Amino acid sequence: MDHIKIIKRAGNILWNYRMLWVFGILLALVAGGVGNPGANGSNYQFSGDEAARMDLLPDDLPFDWPRFYALPWMRIAIGVGIGIACLVLVLAVVSTVVRNVVQTSLIRMVDEYEDTGEKVGFKAGWRLGWSRRAFTMWLINLILDVPVALVIIVLLVLAGAPALLWFTRREVLGILGTVAAIGLFFLVILLAIAVGVVITLLKQFFWRRAALEADTVGDSLRGGFGLVKRQLKDVALMWLLMIGIGIIWTIAKIPVAIILVIVFGIVGAIVAAVPGLIVAGIASLFTQGAMPWIIGAIVALPVLMVIISTPLAFLGGLYEAFRSSVWTLTYREARALDRGATAGYAPVLAEELAEPGAQSGLGDAGGADCKGVMSA
Repeated sequence: MDHIKIIKRAGNILWNYRMLWVFGILLALVAGGVGNPGANGSNYQFSGDEAARMDLLPDDLPFDWPRFYALPWMRIAIGVGIGIACLVLVLAVVSTVVRNVVQTSLIRMVDEYEDTGEKVGFKAGWRLGWSRRAFTMWLINLILDVPVALVIIVLLVLAGAPALLWFTRREVLGILGTVAAIGLFFLVILLAIAVGVVITLLKQFFWRRAALEADTVGDSLRGGFGLVKRQLKDVALMWLLMIGIGIIWTIAKIPVAIILVIVFGIVGAIVAAVPGLIVAGIASLFTQGAMPWIIGAIVALPVLMVIISTPLAFLGGLYEAFRSSVWTLTYREARALDRGATAGYAPVLAEELAEPGAQSGLGDAGGADCKGVMSA
């Protein structure tokens, strides 16, 4: 496997296939604080009736929760908190759906571009991802992530068990138990990191088996694992190269990101101030004190954060699209080599065609029949 050629080809595809940028930005957005309004609560002026009702509350209630709840701003805060919790839940579901659809789209768009040289628009690209294959990818994530998370949680609990020796009321045993618990805790963390790295690598092949072969969950897991096992050397080398590229990319984008955040922050502050001041002016007709400014800030801050995050999302989207392309090409090549080992030849990536955006294709060894080999 020519790893450098695959990486160059992925960069060429990313440069010529701009629609991949859009899906990469979407993937970056779904992949993966402000001041406390309550601090101004002391400025609230109670009416006589409200003060009288609060005086009727017992003095020995724990934490004075009824007293806090009697404050109008506290009732508003609780309502807003419940609304935010519901919104977060909805966004979590939406982001999960979008993430799996976009990942499937990126994989299939690059695969079809390599086969036919055809570039598709957003609607056609989304349609490639909006399929049972995306649901299969979600099931793969669910089957792998939930059991692993539960096992790690159980191990962390067991790692903390030696600290229970403090209940013996013997200081020496308590200290020894604490030291043992800390050591076991770090061992579990290292184990979790190692398992996470392995599963993340395997997922690249599980996902592509599901997206490109339309396999079931079981077939995707077995086929992807078998392919990685047979081509372990090439897969491991590509993984190391991608780690290096990721580190270089992170270091290189830091100064660029700082400059862009400063520029977009200044522009965003000016733009966000307009709706914030308008809302604060309207709120001042109904409320007093600092509340209008708090409401205006609540409106302005999301606008500011969206503007500031725009360049970061763009940079992150480019890298996500590039990384997905690299692993899709790696999967195609590993699959061809795996098949070629039985057929007596090993198809390789062809040289770049002269015209920009043209199909890369496969070498003369595979010819026209290589597509059939690659889809096996």
